[in-house]
Amino acid sequence: MKKTLLVPHEYLKVLCQRWLTLVLSMVISISFLSLIYYLIKKVDNAQKETSLNIAYAMDKNLQLIYSQLLVNLVEEVAQYNWVKAINLAQK
Repeated sequence: MKKTLLVPHEYLKVLCQRWLTLVLSMVISISFLSLIYYLIKKVDNAQKETSLNIAYAMDKNLQLIYSQLLVNLVEEVAQYNWVKAINLAQK
């Protein structure tokens, strides 16, 4: 294997090229990671909006069901009291 001796300015040139390659690859990596982070946050925000809409719809439906159950309960109590009043009046 043949060894090549580099004079100082050639050594600096090769060293500088390697550092530039390293820095460029780091910049590309950081840019790529930033893009991935941005896309993940965008998807996450879209999912949060969807889940908030679903939660609101569920709360609204649960509130309607609860109010209907409450009306039914009041009607049952009223019917029971009506029957009880009729029975007491007949006695």
